[in-house]
Amino acid sequence: MVPIEMRTRFFSIIGVFCLGAVPFGSLICRFVLSKFAYQYVLFIVVTIFLIATLIFMARAVPKVYEPNALKVQI
Repeated sequence: MVPIEMRTRFFSIIGVFCLGAVPFGSLICRFVLSKFAYQYVLFIVVTIFLIATLIFMARAVPKVYEPNALKVQI
């Protein structure tokens, strides 16, 4: 996981990457939708995102949950 002091930098880099990926995603979608029906593409994309979300929840949630991290150390 990303340390707390590095999270703003990390998420700003992720944001720039996502904004730069939008034009490439449009090109890919144009090609895929010209070859396949919209319903099938939508079903495949939703299935991929569902599987990715379930894998993320199974692996990352126990690592992120740190109840002692919220306590203030004196």
